[in-house]
Amino acid sequence: MKVIPLLTACAFPVLLFSQHSAPTNTPKGVKFLERADKKDKNDIMIPFSKYQLDNGMTLLIHEDHSDPVVYVDVTYHVGSNREQEGRSGFAHFFEHMMFQGSKHVGDEQHFKFVTEAGGTMNGTTNTDRTNYFEVLPSNQLELALWLESDRMGYLLDSVTQEKFEVQRATVKNERGQRYDNAPYGLVQEKIGEAMFPEGHSYSWTTIGYIADLNRVDVSDLKRFYLRWYGPNNATLTLAGDINLEKAIALVEKYFGPIPRGPEVKDLPKTPALLTENRYISYEDNVKFPQINLVWATAPSNTKDAMCMDAMAYLLSGTRSSPFQQNFIKNKKAIQAFSFQYDREMAGLFMAQVRANKDDSLSSTEKQIEAIMDLFQKQPVSPEILTEFKNISKSRIISSLATVNGKGATLAANQTLAHDAGYLSKEIKMLDELTAENLRQAWTKYVQGKPHLVLSVVPKGKGALIAKQDTWKMYERKIEPESQEYKNLTYKPLSDGFDRSKNPAPGAPPIVVVPAFWKSKAPNGLQFIGTETDEIPKVSIIVSTRAGHKYETPDKAGLAYLCANMMNETTQNFTPEDMDNRLNTLGSSIDVSCNQDEINVNISSLTENIEKTLVLAEEIMFKSKFTQEDFDRCKKQQLDAIQQQQSNAGILAEQNFNRLLHNKEDIGGLPVIGTPETVQKLTLDDVKNYYKTHYSPSATKLMVVGNINEKNLMPKLSYLTAWKDFTPSTATP
Repeated sequence: MKVIPLLTACAFPVLLFSQHSAPTNTPKGVKFLERADKKDKNDIMIPFSKYQLDNGMTLLIHEDHSDPVVYVDVTYHVGSNREQEGRSGFAHFFEHMMFQGSKHVGDEQHFKFVTEAGGTMNGTTNTDRTNYFEVLPSNQLELALWLESDRMGYLLDSVTQEKFEVQRATVKNERGQRYDNAPYGLVQEKIGEAMFPEGHSYSWTTIGYIADLNRVDVSDLKRFYLRWYGPNNATLTLAGDINLEKAIALVEKYFGPIPRGPEVKDLPKTPALLTENRYISYEDNVKFPQINLVWATAPSNTKDAMCMDAMAYLLSGTRSSPFQQNFIKNKKAIQAFSFQYDREMAGLFMAQVRANKDDSLSSTEKQIEAIMDLFQKQPVSPEILTEFKNISKSRIISSLATVNGKGATLAANQTLAHDAGYLSKEIKMLDELTAENLRQAWTKYVQGKPHLVLSVVPKGKGALIAKQDTWKMYERKIEPESQEYKNLTYKPLSDGFDRSKNPAPGAPPIVVVPAFWKSKAPNGLQFIGTETDEIPKVSIIVSTRAGHKYETPDKAGLAYLCANMMNETTQNFTPEDMDNRLNTLGSSIDVSCNQDEINVNISSLTENIEKTLVLAEEIMFKSKFTQEDFDRCKKQQLDAIQQQQSNAGILAEQNFNRLLHNKEDIGGLPVIGTPETVQKLTLDDVKNYYKTHYSPSATKLMVVGNINEKNLMPKLSYLTAWKDFTPSTATP
């Protein structure tokens, strides 16, 4: 296999931005720190300017004038890792409280202001940080700064016991929906408890425990705010259609008067340490037994963490990988994957296999151990390492397609790596990664090392666990409140302007609709596209009206099965060959089905689009539809249907659809089908469905990316040559 030079992974400018020097007239109270720009057109980086206010708040600004929108993000360096034993869930609970109104913003009016301005907003909490963000038309930047600064400096003026109780109930309900009553919902909680020592803040989940949520009072939350929500523990990131000097002045106006909070130091790196293997288990309302093997590894933003991420890709990330070959292709499990879970203080490497119904997890554990023993003896090939590097770069480039993605990346890197430009270091580290690095990391963290084995089995089937528990959860303590929360007082602030008046928007931005081209081939296939050079990628969707609603009720799930089989063996390639070729190119092709269409989703670096479209032709028109693929895909579909029977949200949606439609109406049946309808499907059904529904006159192609019509169309000659016919089923 030819190795693609790594430098070709990005051969065009990643994004549009204004080249300029740092402003010379920054207002008093704002200090310029650095400016990062592209040194070469091939750089994968995000240009930014960095400043610091006198109160310690970091300000990052990225200019991108391609669209008249702005992304505003305030990230606080506080997550559940700042909590104490017996006081879990505070960080996430407080995220909810931040949307309840502040001194100058009425109760729950934050949402109202943003939505009426044409924007969206949200907040997220994880173990290491909490962020709040808005995406707005660029003339509404001042509104977002007013809202975010008011809850940074004036939240406690509006916190009441009533609001507190409303959000306590909301968080408890969220825990019930996402953890306690969700299939496998307690897996991460059980892993944290058993992997980390008592009192370690990674030993509980971000949502916290119900007992702690019941115990907390409004005064606890107020002290949490005073300790961690100061400007010196925050990064404000602005990305998008921004005038640099005006934005800095507005930031100083709204955030400058807010005083520093207590000093915040980084937490020490404290990895999980096991001296011997631990076995734990629990019964759950699930259909299939699942086993998780977990090892302690390196924290985020380290070379070792990247090595373990690469090893996870080698172990399970491709169709030719050991996990996919031995578990999925051989139908020994319904799900098998591994991943590196990076966090600021410590990392974990996990291998997870969801076995077939009623399979013993003791047998599954032995299979995993045998696969991993063989895996660690095999050399890392240059080809598979190149695949990992190219697919990783392709994903990074995709994340830079929007101001949201770029702003969020800057904010996260500044907060957790203390370097807004860390992306460049990450790319360099990726380029320099060697097979020896990977093997050293594997030996250091996994090979022969103590690990956790978690068994999750259906209720009443405890005999399926891998091994009797060797570790029992301790009785959790309630730590006395830390001294860092003592003597914290809230002092009302005063500004040199009237904060009670929400800022008026600027002049409405001019929205320039991108130029697009349209054409129609003689066979009826329609094309529409637009060219953009913001990132060196091309995205294509080939959409055919052959989805779920074109089936008959007795064959519900047939379109879904047909789409999945198009992802399998073709006339010239096995699924493994196809997967490896696409990954080497940094490309992806996936066929999926929804209510209306079967879609072929194509993503490629611009430089590799021609090779990618050759593979797309193979998938679209040369599917082999073998009996072996059919049997495996059908089993996977039936397994997926069974899994859905444990998901309350999916069951509610399915029952709602049944109420909306007559029994004879296909709309009342799920896209994936039912056990009764899918069980009856045959390989001939799939072949006939493809043959009678996959037609050019029922197809449209949409393309967005770094390519024009003139260069694209010759590469799609196989589509214009596609012979038309009238699909057998008319549009309902």
